[in-house]
Amino acid sequence: MSVVQKLPTYRVWIYTIGCLLMIIQFIIHLFGTIGAYINKKMIVRLYWICMVPTIFLDLLNAVLWALRLQKVHIDYTEFLNDTMQQLTNGQ
Repeated sequence: MSVVQKLPTYRVWIYTIGCLLMIIQFIIHLFGTIGAYINKKMIVRLYWICMVPTIFLDLLNAVLWALRLQKVHIDYTEFLNDTMQQLTNGQ
């Protein structure tokens, strides 16, 4: 018999938002594919209106992660200690 622990609230929030974003992304891609297949300019235009900001935000997110993790390869223990200090001081 295993004891199931309750998930912390922040994890439930993260998983819920992640699932919601995947569903929204799937629907947008589906509409884009249908619009391209039936050659409806309005549907394809809506698809690109949704996708262009998403692409730019993904690029921005990648740059921010690259800047945050740029010194990981230099000294992993120092990076980990600094990160843990920042997290504990912020709470």
